[in-house]
Amino acid sequence: MYDNDRNLRPNRAQLIWLLAFALAAIGVVGYAVDTSNVHTAKDTLQSAMDNATIKLAHEIDTQSDDELKQNLAKVLEAQTLADDDITSLNVSVDRKRHRLSANATMRVESTITGLIGPDHVDVTVSSDTLAAN
Repeated sequence: MYDNDRNLRPNRAQLIWLLAFALAAIGVVGYAVDTSNVHTAKDTLQSAMDNATIKLAHEIDTQSDDELKQNLAKVLEAQTLADDDITSLNVSVDRKRHRLSANATMRVESTITGLIGPDHVDVTVSSDTLAAN
C-alpha cells in the first residue's frame, strides 16, 4: 500500500513545471489586468476631456485662460479614477474662432507588471472644440 501512495506524489520535475506554469499564468493575467486598466483609464480621460472642452468652449468669452484651465482640471479630476494622477494639462484658447484645444497626460499605475517592468504607464489624450458664435 505504501508503494502505491508514493507513486501518487508528484516528483521534483513535476513540481518545477507546475510552479513555472503557475508563474506564467499569474504573469499573463496580470498583464491582461494592467492592459485593461490602461485602456479604461484612457477612455475615461478622453470622455472627460471631450465633455469638459465642449462645456467650457461656450464660456470662452466669460473666463480667462487660467480660469478655463482650472475649471478643466477640476472636471478631469472629478471624472477620472482617484488613483490616476494627471501629470500635465495644456490648454490653448483661440477667442477669435471660439476654439478651445486641450491635451492631458495621466499616469496609470501598474499592479502586477510593475513587479518586473515599469510601475506606471503615461496616457495622453487631446480634444479640440469649436463653440457656436
